[in-house]
Amino acid sequence: MKKFVGFLVSLLMVMSLGMPAYAEENTSIDVNTTITYGQSDARTMLKMMNDWRNAGTWYYQEDGSKADTGALPSLSYDDELESIAMTRAKQIAILFAHQQPDGQDIYALSNKLNGENIAAGTGVDAAEAFEMWQEEDQPYEGQGHRRNMLDPAFKSVGIGHVTINGIDCWVQDFSDLPSQSEMQTTARDDTVMQRYRFQRVRLPA
Repeated sequence: MKKFVGFLVSLLMVMSLGMPAYAEENTSIDVNTTITYGQSDARTMLKMMNDWRNAGTWYYQEDGSKADTGALPSLSYDDELESIAMTRAKQIAILFAHQQPDGQDIYALSNKLNGENIAAGTGVDAAEAFEMWQEEDQPYEGQGHRRNMLDPAFKSVGIGHVTINGIDCWVQDFSDLPSQSEMQTTARDDTVMQRYRFQRVRLPA
C-alpha cells in the first residue's frame, strides 16, 4: 500500500530500524538512520494551498451540511515555521502524533505555532500529501486537516518533508501571525545520517 498514517508508520519505523520487539523495561536504544530532506518539493505546496484557498471551497459542518468558505486570503510562508515543521517531520517517524517523542507538547517549540497537520507514507510527494490533507471524501470527523488549511485565522505556514527508511514524512505548521521571513533561507535537499533514541518497552504477551 502506498499511503498510510497512524500507528503503522511508527511501528514500521521501529521494525525497519531493527529494534527488538521485547526488551528490558525502562531501557533505550540508539540507532543511526539516513534522513533525506525534501524542502524544494515541500515549498511547492504553498502555491497549491493558496490557489485552493483563493478560489473558494467548502468543508462539512458538524450537522453534515456544507459550508462555503468564499475566497480566502493567501498564507505567507514562514521560515521559522518551516524549521519547526522539518523538526516535526523527523519526530513523527518516531512517534506519529501531535506530541514530541520526549513527551513535550508541540507548542513548546514556538509560541508562533497554532496548528499542525501530519501525514506519512511511501512515495508521497507534495501534490499527493496536499491531496491527502484535502479530505474531499471524508465526513466532518475526518476533515480536521482540511479545516486547518482553510482556517481564516491562520496567516502563515511552514511545511516540512523528510524521507526516512523509504517513508515520506510531511508536516504543515500554522500560525495566526504573518510571516516575518518568507523563504529567505535556501531550501534544504541533502541527505544526512542522524542518531535516533528509542525507548524500549516490553510488549504484552
